[in-house]
Amino acid sequence: MRKSILSLGALLVILVAIILLSLPVRAQQDLPQVEFIAEAPAEGIVYTTTLDNFLVKRARQFKFVWVRGPTYEARAGERVWSYRGPDGGLPVLWDEVLDLGPVQEGCVVHYVGIDDDVDNRRNTYYVDDTPVHVIEQGMTFQDSFVVPFSGNLSIVIDDSAGGWVTPCGPTQTPTETPTGTPTNTPTNTPTATPTVTGTVTITPTDTPTATPTGTITPTDTPTATPTGTITPTATPTGTLTITPTRDDKPEREPSCVRINFEVSGQAAHRGEYGVFEVGGKHLASWKADNGWQDSGWFRNIDISFENVYVKVLYFRGDGSDPIELVILNHAPDSQYGWMSWGVCHALEVAWPDGMGHPEPWP
Repeated sequence: MRKSILSLGALLVILVAIILLSLPVRAQQDLPQVEFIAEAPAEGIVYTTTLDNFLVKRARQFKFVWVRGPTYEARAGERVWSYRGPDGGLPVLWDEVLDLGPVQEGCVVHYVGIDDDVDNRRNTYYVDDTPVHVIEQGMTFQDSFVVPFSGNLSIVIDDSAGGWVTPCGPTQTPTETPTGTPTNTPTNTPTATPTVTGTVTITPTDTPTATPTGTITPTDTPTATPTGTITPTATPTGTLTITPTRDDKPEREPSCVRINFEVSGQAAHRGEYGVFEVGGKHLASWKADNGWQDSGWFRNIDISFENVYVKVLYFRGDGSDPIELVILNHAPDSQYGWMSWGVCHALEVAWPDGMGHPEPWP
C-alpha cells in the first residue's frame, strides 16, 4: 500500500515537472518565424518566400499586411518579409507605450520584431517605472530576458516597429525545482517530505517562543503607547480627510509627446516644429531636416490641465508665417490633437491640403 502511494506521488511530481518544463517551449513556439527579403526598389518585382507566406509594409506607411505565398509582386518602396506562423498573423504595432500587464519575478519574456531601423532611438521594456531590457534593432530581431522583479510590464517605444511578445512563462525556477524534487521524494520516502515541511516550520517555532518571552516586557509598553498616541490620533484624522480628496482629483504627472509623419506617408522639411496648447503654451520643439519622419519622444512635459488640446506649427525660419499641420489622430469632434497627464501620445501629422509641401531648403 505504501509503495503504491509513493509511486503515485512520484508520478505526480514527474507529471508536474513535465508540464512546467514544457511551458517555455510552447511559449517560444507561439512566436512566428520572419526573414527580411528586401525593400522593393521599383514597381513589379516578384519575390518568392523562403517560408510559407509574406508580411508587407506599405510604402511610407506604418501599416503591415499579410499575403499568402509562395510569390508576391511588390510595389516600389514596400518592405517584404517571409513569414511562417498563423494565417493573417500580423504583428502588434509598437507605437507610443505598449502595456503588457502584470508579471512575476523570474519569468521569461520572449519576443520577435520587425522594421526597427538601426539608429539611436531604442525601444525599452520597463517593469513599473524601471527600465529592465533594451530591445534589439533591425529589419528582424529576436531575444528574451528574465523579469528581475514583479510589477507591471510595458514597452516604451522611441522608434515605431512591429512585434510579437509571448506570455511571461516561468522558465528558470521550474527547471531547478523538478530536478531536486523527484530525487528526494523516492529516496527519503514520506519521512523526507514532512522533514522539508518541518524545516520550514522550525524557524517559526523558535521565533514565536522567543517573541512571546521578549514581548512580556513590551506588553506594558503598548499600554503606554496608546496613551502617548492620543495626540497623534488627531494627525491621522486630518490625513484621512486629505486622502479622499486625492482620489477624486488625478495626480499631476508629466506627459510626453512626439511628432510623426509616418502614417501620412509624408516627411518633414528643414525647419522647426512646435507643439502648443491651443491656449498658446509652448510644450516642445523639434528641429528637423528634409526627409525626417519622426521626432522621437519629448518627455517630462508639464501641461496646464489633466487633458489639453494641442496643435503643431511649422516655422520655416525665413520670417514667413507658421503653417499649422493637420493632425490625423485628432481628438473626437475636434481638429486638434490631445495630451493628458502621465500619458505618452504621438501626434500623427500631415501637410494641409491646398498648401502642398513647402519648398525644401537647399
